[in-house]
Amino acid sequence: MTKIARYIILIVISFGSVAGQNEDMADPWAIDLTRSIGRDIFENNGVPFMKPVVEAMNATSNSRFFNSAYVNPDNDKPYIKFGIHTMTGFVRNDMKTYTPSIPTKQFNIGGLLDYGTIDWRNSSFAINDTAGLIHYMFQNLLYDGIHGGGENPIVIPETAATLLGSQESALVIPQGKMEELAKNHYIYQFLDSSTRQQVLEALTQIPGYFTLPPGTNKNVLFALIPQIEIGSFYGTEILIRYIPPIEIDEDIGKFSFWGLSLKHSISQYFPERYFDLAIQGAFQGTRLTNEVGITQSKFEAIANLFNINIHASKSFEGILDIYTGVSFEQIDIDTKFQYYIPVEQQQQLGLLEKGIGTPTPGYPGDQDPQTAKLGLSDTNIKWVAGISRDFANFTFFADYSISKFNIFSAGIVYRFDFYPE
Repeated sequence: MTKIARYIILIVISFGSVAGQNEDMADPWAIDLTRSIGRDIFENNGVPFMKPVVEAMNATSNSRFFNSAYVNPDNDKPYIKFGIHTMTGFVRNDMKTYTPSIPTKQFNIGGLLDYGTIDWRNSSFAINDTAGLIHYMFQNLLYDGIHGGGENPIVIPETAATLLGSQESALVIPQGKMEELAKNHYIYQFLDSSTRQQVLEALTQIPGYFTLPPGTNKNVLFALIPQIEIGSFYGTEILIRYIPPIEIDEDIGKFSFWGLSLKHSISQYFPERYFDLAIQGAFQGTRLTNEVGITQSKFEAIANLFNINIHASKSFEGILDIYTGVSFEQIDIDTKFQYYIPVEQQQQLGLLEKGIGTPTPGYPGDQDPQTAKLGLSDTNIKWVAGISRDFANFTFFADYSISKFNIFSAGIVYRFDFYPE
C-alpha cells in the first residue's frame, strides 16, 4: 500500500524552487504569466495524469478481504487470525498514456470586458486587470497558434505519459510566434504604446516550452498489508488493518493507513450446508503528507475507500479449498498541493542561475508558491477466484482478481484458537 501511495506525490515534482533582483530576471508579468500557465496545465491535466493510479489504488487497497466464506457460528469458540497479505498488480498499456489538454480560449468581446472597458470612439481600452488581461490574451494566442494554421504552428502533443507511463512530452512554442500572433490580435489595437511594449516583453520572456510529466514507468505495482481477523459473534467476523503514522523515507513521507470490515455468514442459515457463503462490508482510510525536492513543495492526500462484497467457498477436506467473490469498490481522494515554478523554468526566467537548482545571491528563486486542490474518485467491480490450503493452524492462499486493474494475491494466515478442540 505504501509503495502505491508513493506514486501520487510524484505529481508535485512533475508539475511544479526559495531564498535581490538581477539583470537576467524576467519581467514580473512574464513570471506571473508563467505561474498562471503552469496552474492551467496542472488543472487541465492533473486528473487524467493521475486517474490510472487512482484505479490501481482502488483495486489494490480493496483486495485481500477474504480467502474463505466460512465463519464459525459458535460463539463459545473465539479465535484470532493474523495474516500477511501481498498484492501484485499488472499495469495495462492503456493506463500509461492520455491525451493532454492545453488551456486555450477563443477570443470574444465578453471575455475581454472582464479585464477593462473599451472606448469605441477613441479606440482605446482602459485596463483594470493587467495580469488577467495578459493571461487571457495568452490563452487566445495559444488558440490562434494551434487552430489558425500558418507557418510554425503551435502543436499539442498527441499523447503524454500518465503517472504510470514513460514518455517525454512538451508544449513547444516556436521562437517569436507569440509576438507575431499578438500583433495581429484584436486586443492589440486598443492598447497604448507602453502597454503594447509591456505585453510583448512578457510574451518574449516566458519559457519557450512547458513540459508535461514524464511518468514513472511502472509495469507492476506491489503492496503488503498486515491484518487481524477476530471471530466470531453469531457468525460475524471483524477484520482490522492498521499502519500508524510513520516516516517511510524522504521520497514517500509520512503515511498512515487503517481499515475495518465486518463479515457475516449467510450459509449458517442454510438447511443443508453444501458450501459457505458470506457478505462483507469494509471502510478504509489513508493519509499521506510530504515535502518534496529542493523546493520543499508540500503535499497532502486523504483517501476514503469503501468495499462491499459477497463471496463463497467450498472445502475439499484434505485436499484444498476454493473460493470466489464479486465486490463493488469506491475510492475518493482529496489532495492538496503547494508547489513552485519548476526549476528549469525558473532558470529560463532568471529566478535561478543556469544549471543551479537552489537560490544564490541575486537569484532568489520562486518565492510565491501556488496552492492547488484536486479531487479524484473511482468505482470498480471486481471478480476474485482463488485456492487455499490449511496446514495445522496455518493457511496459505493465492488468488487472481479481474477488474480495471488485475491483481495476483498471495499470503499466509495463522489462526489462534482460545479454546481449541
